[in-house]
Amino acid sequence: MLVGGIVAVAVADELVLAYPTGPARLVTIALVYGAPAVYLLGNLIFKRSVGAPWLRSHLVGTAALVVLGVRPAKFSWAEPVPVRCRRWGLHPDREDRDARA
Repeated sequence: MLVGGIVAVAVADELVLAYPTGPARLVTIALVYGAPAVYLLGNLIFKRSVGAPWLRSHLVGTAALVVLGVRPAKFSWAEPVPVRCRRWGLHPDREDRDARA
């Protein structure tokens, strides 16, 4: 699982770098969040098999990646800053005009 997670992270990075703009595909999102979760689970299982206790940090990290991965997939990897700011209720254009005046 460890090696599979590392390879999947590399594939996810390649997909994000190959298609930095536009909406993210479901496969890309699944790899971006799922690959590190697979690695953490593999690491947790390995450490448990050699007698180490369950690591809370690995469990919390895996849960966080799962929660982030199941959110709606309607976002872009490289959304322009003004669009992102407007979506969050900020108005960068207004601040720029105030600074110039």
